[in-house]
Amino acid sequence: TVPGDNPFGSNNPVWAIGLRNPFGLAFAPDGSLFVTDNGPSGDAGTPGSGWDEVDHVVRGGNSQWPTCYGNGIHLQGSQCVGTPPTYQSGNATLVPTGATFVSAQGPAGYTGDFVFCSYGESRLKVLSADGTRLLFDGPRCQLDVKEGPDHALYMSDTSAIYRLGA
Repeated sequence: TVPGDNPFGSNNPVWAIGLRNPFGLAFAPDGSLFVTDNGPSGDAGTPGSGWDEVDHVVRGGNSQWPTCYGNGIHLQGSQCVGTPPTYQSGNATLVPTGATFVSAQGPAGYTGDFVFCSYGESRLKVLSADGTRLLFDGPRCQLDVKEGPDHALYMSDTSAIYRLGA
């Protein structure tokens, strides 16, 4: 059932709007929700690629699609309505998929960071804990990443599961 305090009414299950193609959901240690969101991919006429995002999702929030993409880039004369992305890839096409926040017990060099898989680059992308800066590229990862009970990172692609020990 839809909770009575849902932002768009008790008969509407939508929690937030303005996302084009959200894939990976991840909760930060403080309970904040973040999502990876695939960019326009040419279906809006321009640009033809890139502009993938990480968005901070809030109750009743609007992440700007379809009026804008990236950090306030208007689509065909529209005005931007909503919250700009926490991170955007610019012209680079990442195709972000699964995501997680790495705990303090996670692998060294990743602790406290937001990580997501890039289907387009087949790499784990590591962002700062606030999701605003790309820190570095990690090992192979296309589809999903999760921290296991042993605090290792488990990553998947189209044919295998990989483990990065804590």
